[in-house]
Amino acid sequence: MRGLFPDVLSARARFDVVVFNDVFEHLPDPRAALRAIAEALRPGGLLAINLPNSRGAFYRLAERLRRLGWRGAHDRLWQVGFPSPHLSYFHPDALARLASGFGFEEIERQALPSFVRQGLWQRLRYDPQASWISCAVTWLAVSLAAPVLQRLPSDISLTIFRRLPDAPPARQRADPAADESSGAGAGTIATTR
Repeated sequence: MRGLFPDVLSARARFDVVVFNDVFEHLPDPRAALRAIAEALRPGGLLAINLPNSRGAFYRLAERLRRLGWRGAHDRLWQVGFPSPHLSYFHPDALARLASGFGFEEIERQALPSFVRQGLWQRLRYDPQASWISCAVTWLAVSLAAPVLQRLPSDISLTIFRRLPDAPPARQRADPAADESSGAGAGTIATTR
């Protein structure tokens, strides 16, 4: 298949497994995505979503710095100025509530490592606005702080859902805005809106 999700799906498309690996936070309408997945995933099928966690240490630090007037870390996490920026951040509980409204049950949740040294330089240099010097300083600081960083709450979560066999497709809450907030403090969904 070639194209953009969910437009690329045919009306007859049925899957046993759907995986979003660092993609879901880039989708402009998470509810529409879950609705499309609910319609395309066979009953009992699995949905795996790996995405940033709005309760992670880096996210919370970036939010505090933004509130103090320094937007650099916040804008980098949201990937401001990137070709495909983050449009939402989720706490795993909020993601589970949202998915349950579309006929999914959570079957597993894991915290993934926030910091992996391999590939860090490439990720830092991907930012078109970052200078070589700032990338080098960040790489060195993060590398030296690695033992401490690995002990902090994870910024990445993996949640696996099962499509309920008896759930009607595309079931959703009456108030779609009920789970949204303008920040992670409410414990739900943080969006750029």
